[in-house]
Amino acid sequence: MKSKKFDLIVFLLFFLPGALLLFLVGYFYKDRVIEELYKWSAARARGRSKKKEVSGNASRKNRRLYLEERSEKRRKDGCLMEKVIQIEGMSCQHCVGHVEAALGQVAGVRKVRVDLSQKKATVELDETVPDEKLKAAVEDVGYDVIAIREKD
Repeated sequence: MKSKKFDLIVFLLFFLPGALLLFLVGYFYKDRVIEELYKWSAARARGRSKKKEVSGNASRKNRRLYLEERSEKRRKDGCLMEKVIQIEGMSCQHCVGHVEAALGQVAGVRKVRVDLSQKKATVELDETVPDEKLKAAVEDVGYDVIAIREKD
């Protein structure tokens, strides 16, 4: 059975210094901690308002207007169209890198995004590129093209 003396020694050696340290840190750094909390809170509030604006642009009411504005912006940026390529055989991020590099070397390709989980590549094109060129580029690095379609 433990004695009261042992309990007092444990309290004095372990709990009291920890509590004292917490008190001192809180006392001397409270202004800095409160200031950081205010910054985090303000940043979080700004993030929420931006998300609301973005989701509001794509609401069901304004869906057609949003798509027209987006396509007009793409035309101004020089992107004629986007194509989605369904690809089989990718199993890791190295595969994604191979496909991105192969598609990026095709003339007329502006930007490539490959999604491993959905097994697809989205390609932005500056000019009209035949599907056969895109298919050949992917198949040359060892992957199978299932389908190619224009993005909605």
